[in-house]
Amino acid sequence: MAKIQFQYHKKLIIEKDILCIEPKERLKRKGVMTLKYNNRFLIRVCVPLLAGLVLFFPGIVYSLEIYTLIGDDCGTDTGLIVGGDERRIHMLNVDGSLSSIDQDDVQFALVYNIHDNPIRTVDLSSELSGFLKEVKLSDEERTHFIGWPIKFIDQVIIFFDIDGKTHLVDLEKIKNFSAPERPFNNRKEIANAKPARFGLGTSLSQCKKNDVDVGVKRVEPTRILGDRIKVDKFFSEYERGFTALRRFQKKTVFYSKPFLYEKRSRVGIIYTREDYLREISPSLISLRFQWSSGSPFASQGVYSVGAKEPDYVASVEPQFVLDAKVKTHFMSAAFIGNVLCFSAGNACVMDRRSLYTNYFSKLSSDSNEIYPLFNYLALTGIDYKEYSIAGGFYYPVFGIIGDHRFREITSSQASPILKVQRTTPESMIRFTYSQTTRKSTSPKDDQEIQLIYSRELSEAAQITSDSAALIDNMLNYFLTTQHYRMKLNFKILDGIDFGINEILFHGQYAETQGEERYLMEFRHVISSMVVKKQFSDYIALTGQFNHFLRTHDSEVINSNETSNDQDKENNVSFAITVEFLL
Repeated sequence: MAKIQFQYHKKLIIEKDILCIEPKERLKRKGVMTLKYNNRFLIRVCVPLLAGLVLFFPGIVYSLEIYTLIGDDCGTDTGLIVGGDERRIHMLNVDGSLSSIDQDDVQFALVYNIHDNPIRTVDLSSELSGFLKEVKLSDEERTHFIGWPIKFIDQVIIFFDIDGKTHLVDLEKIKNFSAPERPFNNRKEIANAKPARFGLGTSLSQCKKNDVDVGVKRVEPTRILGDRIKVDKFFSEYERGFTALRRFQKKTVFYSKPFLYEKRSRVGIIYTREDYLREISPSLISLRFQWSSGSPFASQGVYSVGAKEPDYVASVEPQFVLDAKVKTHFMSAAFIGNVLCFSAGNACVMDRRSLYTNYFSKLSSDSNEIYPLFNYLALTGIDYKEYSIAGGFYYPVFGIIGDHRFREITSSQASPILKVQRTTPESMIRFTYSQTTRKSTSPKDDQEIQLIYSRELSEAAQITSDSAALIDNMLNYFLTTQHYRMKLNFKILDGIDFGINEILFHGQYAETQGEERYLMEFRHVISSMVVKKQFSDYIALTGQFNHFLRTHDSEVINSNETSNDQDKENNVSFAITVEFLL
């Protein structure tokens, strides 16, 4: 039995080759149709038919379209078209075999609309199995079948499976599409088959068929294509459909799921407490807007601007960023930019200290800390199935406080960054690595470091002459950092997503100020847990809990003495995001 949705079948009735259209064509050919008869026919036949379908088959109707192709010598092939190109048509015959037919040899095409499957067996050991497709749908029933594509209607494909059932498949609902993995080497019996004899109608008297077998119903065509132009158009529709399907299948191997990103646009409001923030963050409006574009198994992307946790870097608390991720075929790319200091080599803090006064006012003047920031990063990668590998460039910025001074080291040269990711419909795991080295023996000339006394950080005024003179006394500096980040997302319950971030950020810093040497070794271990729940079609809530375990070992060496210090931090922070889905 052929199982299709009523709304699509209605489209077939109206737009295609269904019973209530065919009599009109016959009457036109006979020259006896009138407008009065047409209206009467629609009322008496089509309206009751549609009403009956609604009453007796609410949402489900059974139908199948069979074709007979006739050559010059009245030779016939009857069945379902399961493949084709610009020259040949491949048909699953009603006897279960495969026919390969030259389009130029076809003179007539007959169309039958029946309710029952007439194919009793299929020979899966033949070349027929090479046209099979394995289809998984992202629907509530988790539909999974193996079958042949037999008709194309816009973004909908009709499949006939190896069990004799018919499926209407929306391309946007396809979760997986490929050739079957298991081999077929047998002739399969179809339980729901009801054999039928397909007549040639009354217009092809030159071609005769055998009489109907006893107990086998006879089916006459509902439409006859006898004009060469119509026959070619009929085949060209199939050619376009199969060509598009082959291209679609080739593209699916580069996608782990139909649409990699959140499809619906949304506005997010983030709530945090500044007295709980553990990373250097500006005081900005905690608002984010996100939207997406593209289509399943095709070019697609997601974009956001506003307060957001930046991916790939060594930070987990919200920052004001511009975020874009795109995917097309085997290529993928990502871009994240810090809106406040977007250009490569620009300082993020020194020129905008007024935005950070709340944060620095909580710090002691003798603190030893390092803050990872960035201008922007860009990644380009190659995807295959669920795997993705990408590399790119990264412009980090580092704020270092220690020995009563604050330094901001910028990057005029890019640092490498690497990403490896595995994505499935239910989970995602990603590993990111980046390494940076910055050094100079003439800091005043290269202009990649700025200094200020830490007591002036919470003041928005211009730096004092004492701070301005610090760069003149600096002889050299050296900074090396590495950061590793692992992110894991998966579904724990229906409508609930769970995420884990683990970050390791470590390195060394050294500088010489006159006769004084300052050294610092640092190690940050950051753990983040994220839970997201969508409560309705319009609201989602995300909770994020962060744990910081940071160690800074410092040493100050001068001509008189050497002092050592260690700052250990064991703290937490949180963020709550309310999203309104548009």
